Order: sequence, then C-alpha cells, then structure tokens
Amino acid sequence: MVFQGNGRSDVIHRADALLRKDDFRRDPECVWLGLLALTYADSPASIDYHLDSAARSARGQDPRRHHQIIMLARAHAVLLSGNASRARLLLETLLRQVPPRPLLLLAAAWLVEAQIELGALDRAHQVLASYDQAGAADGEGLDCPHLLAARGALHLAAGRYRQGIDDYRACGKLLTSLNVQNPAVIPWRSRAVPAALALGRVDLAVALAENELAAARVWGAPRAVGRALHVLALAQRGCDPAVLLEESAELLALAQASAEQVRVLHELSRVQAARGQRAAARNSLDTALALARDCRNPLWVHRLEGARRQLDGAAAPVRLTRQERRIARLACAGNTNRLIAAELFLTVRTVEFHLSNVYRKLGISGRRELRAALGTVD
Repeated sequence: MVFQGNGRSDVIHRADALLRKDDFRRDPECVWLGLLALTYADSPASIDYHLDSAARSARGQDPRRHHQIIMLARAHAVLLSGNASRARLLLETLLRQVPPRPLLLLAAAWLVEAQIELGALDRAHQVLASYDQAGAADGEGLDCPHLLAARGALHLAAGRYRQGIDDYRACGKLLTSLNVQNPAVIPWRSRAVPAALALGRVDLAVALAENELAAARVWGAPRAVGRALHVLALAQRGCDPAVLLEESAELLALAQASAEQVRVLHELSRVQAARGQRAAARNSLDTALALARDCRNPLWVHRLEGARRQLDGAAAPVRLTRQERRIARLACAGNTNRLIAAELFLTVRTVEFHLSNVYRKLGISGRRELRAALGTVD
C-alpha cells in the first residue's frame, strides 16, 4: 500500500496496530517495515513511540540486527525531521558496525544526504566513493534507488545538473520497475526540478512538478504534498508562487519537516521582498532562521543571517575573490563545471569548491539564484 501510494490512513492504522504486538516487535524485519510505513505516512508521534517501544523489545534471536534496524530507522526519522547533525552521528555510528548490505547502503545513502544538508560536500563525496563501489547504485534491490538519489543530490549540490537529472531519472525508472509509485518514498521528480530549471528546461521542470503533485495528493502525506508545491512554485507557470509557497510551508510544518520548511520560507522571503513586502519577507526569514537554529544547521543559519542583513540593507556589498568572480560569471553564462574548469585550467573539484564559497557568501543555494545575487557583489 505504501509503495502504491494509496490508503495512507489505513496504512497508519495497520502499522500502528501491528507494532503494538509483542511478537511483531521482536521480529526486526517486521519492525523495520512497520516503522518505514509510518515514516512515509508522516506520523511522527507514532514513529517516536514505536521506536522507543521497539528498542525496549530487542529480545529476538538476533538482538544486534534488531539494534541496527532501530538505529537506522531513528536516523532516517531524524534526518527527515531536519536534524542532519544528529542523523549524521547516528549513521556514522551504524556504518562503523558494518551492518548487512541492504542496511549498509541505505545508511550510506542517507549519510550522503545528511552531509549535503550540512554543506559538507567533500565528506559526502568520500562516503559515496566508499560505498558506491562496483556500481552498487546501479543494482536492482530496494536499497539501490536510495543510493542513486543520494548520488543525484550530490551532483546537484556540486552544480553538475545534467548528471543529477540522469541519476534521478534512473532512480525513477528503477522505482517503477519495483512497482513503487509513491513520491513519499523517494521524491525523485521534486529533486530533479531545480536541475531542470538550472539547465533552462522549464517544460521538463513543470511536468516533473505537476506529476509529483498529482501523485502526492493521492497519497495525502503533508510532507510529499508540501514538497511538490515547493517545486511547482519554483517552476512558476500559471500560478502565484507566493500562494504555493505559503501552503507548502504550512504542510511541511504539519509534517515536522523543518529542513524543507526552511528552504521554502527562504524562497518565500525572496518572492515577498521582490514584491516590496519587506515586513512579510523579514517574518519569513526570522521563522526560517529559528528553525535552522533548532536543527543545528550552521550552513543555513549563516545563509539566512546573510539574507536578513541584505533585506535590512545593513550588509556591505559581498566581496568575492577574483577567481570566485570569474567562475561565477561563467556559471551564470550557462557553462557547466567541466567547461569552466577547461576554460580556466582548473580541476572540476576546484571549480565546485569556489562555487560553494560563492553560494555561501551570497546566501543562496545554487545556480538558479546566482544571476540575481551577483548584483550584490562589489
């Protein structure tokens, strides 16, 4: 039912009932499936209760595996709630225990995503290189789409948009072959939208966003619907982005998806500021900043503080180094990181490093916002 994306209320009821049974709680595989169902159904209160209950019931034939499954489920729930720092700690601890392959690859995939959320792209690269060996992401198991999605996220964070779209499409194809239709499992369409926009493929971005929203509404989980509304607002065709972003923020707050809510509020503040609604923009930024601090995410705290200073007109012009300025201008012209590297006789990793610094200084999240943000550069 979860994979098909139907009957969310029934899923929550059944999973909750089964996880209360002693014999079910003692079976680590059953606990894993039950917790995963509640996670994708956006039932955070039930997840917390059953995680604690299952941890106390680790008396089965394989207590080590039971413990590892509980740790992975907890890390996943924490990551989805927005606390990437705590999720990273849990996942690194789990990986040191070398769990069985499916758990290992899921832990690696979610650790990559946690590192990206915290802006630690080099560490994310290292994790992916360590665990995506011999084409693990290109396999056929249920763990493989998650690794593909993590690799796609890393491509996007580094500005490699074409590779990112390729990975997300491959992820979607694999999910379809596994009969997984629910965007709450892996929102590959939503995640591919910013890459499509960065490449100027607006029609593709709109199609991905609209298809994601349609499937998310069938499932009805607030996180999935809120996420889809966010990317539809980014595509901005035939709709008021502020209305979509406001609804998205409300739904993500209901799902307790703080990290995603931060990104939506940041985007909403930009729309409001562009319309001259400075008080509303400031309120959106303040809310986002409070959430980022609660999540202990220094990357987003720094970015939002910079955005707030710019909104208040108190910030001095941002100063980029000569190399950062050259790379940023080439990126604005539509050049890929590889083309920029060839033009300036640099390595691709060096270009990625400088672009990350540019994004951090300008308080933006990627190329889509770069052209407008360069107007603040001295």
